[in-house]
Amino acid sequence: MLCKTKQLWEELSMETMTPKERIDAVIKHQAVDRTPFTVVDGGAWIAKTEGVTYRELYSRPDSGASSVVDYLNKIDSDMISAVSGVFTACLNAFGCPISIDKIGGAIDTGSVFKDPINEIPQLNRETIRDTLLANDFVQKMINQTRHVKALVGNQKYIFGDVAGPFTMAAVMVGTSDFIMLMLEEPEIVHELLDFTVCVSAEMFTLLHENGCDIAFPAEPVGSGSLISQEMFEEWVIPSLKKLKEKLPFYKYFYAHVCGAWFNNKCGYLAAVFLKKLFHRLGVIVFCKKRVLCAALCHSCTRWDSLCHKSRACLYKQSVRVTVITALEFYYLVPACETSCGSYCAHDSFRA
Repeated sequence: MLCKTKQLWEELSMETMTPKERIDAVIKHQAVDRTPFTVVDGGAWIAKTEGVTYRELYSRPDSGASSVVDYLNKIDSDMISAVSGVFTACLNAFGCPISIDKIGGAIDTGSVFKDPINEIPQLNRETIRDTLLANDFVQKMINQTRHVKALVGNQKYIFGDVAGPFTMAAVMVGTSDFIMLMLEEPEIVHELLDFTVCVSAEMFTLLHENGCDIAFPAEPVGSGSLISQEMFEEWVIPSLKKLKEKLPFYKYFYAHVCGAWFNNKCGYLAAVFLKKLFHRLGVIVFCKKRVLCAALCHSCTRWDSLCHKSRACLYKQSVRVTVITALEFYYLVPACETSCGSYCAHDSFRA
């Protein structure tokens, strides 16, 4: 009791930290003055608030950078997102069609291959950077990053949200066809993943050259909602490791995997409460020395809460960064429930 009281007193008496100090402390598992948070993929929220499409937002002289910085600073976000909400748009450079004309809507990226088995071996890794730089929308993504850096300076970390290799590969083939290709032609999939690792790495390199501090590869296709844990370990993890090895110049590297958790026996984050429920909430959870992320649908959250006993008051130990992926923002109160004992929850989610 005395130990807990002392810890609580130290937290209450801490001096106000800068956003960078707060994030650094979280990564190092140190005490923070308050729970830090940021908004991931908030581009659609910003576009909807302003009543514009992604095309209109990115067609501005600063590619929408001032709006991104203004809105995130208004809600006191601890990090600033560059190229938010268009994480698959760079694939347009390789022939994937993109839809960016819906106000407040997410970007839609179509497949490019008609005959994957014969077309994938023809991909040229040597020309990836030039191909990206020749694309108009990629140039706008770079321009937004450059202007975000100019506005933010060194006050906050800037992170780039670009699709990871596995999701890029799935988008290029088409998700359903890609899953079948994994089962029927694994060698072709490995060849494609070697290519998309290079594409993702080059895109992150371009963003870093223009101001990004944190690499934030998104792997929604790699979630437990679409593939098994065995497939995740066989395909997604190796490609993310290869990507990370190509980005040693980044301050931090986070993997953002939306969807279901694979191992419910280890405990899970069951709810994030706002004044209003949204279709999806994104939550980053620090698991020992790694960072995991899950997107929770509130209907599933309610179901989980009914099926498992609530173990409240764990969020100070469990949740250190909370990410909102909603179109509107309300006061945040994080909470945690687990399907097992608190010791397992702490082992799985300890900050």
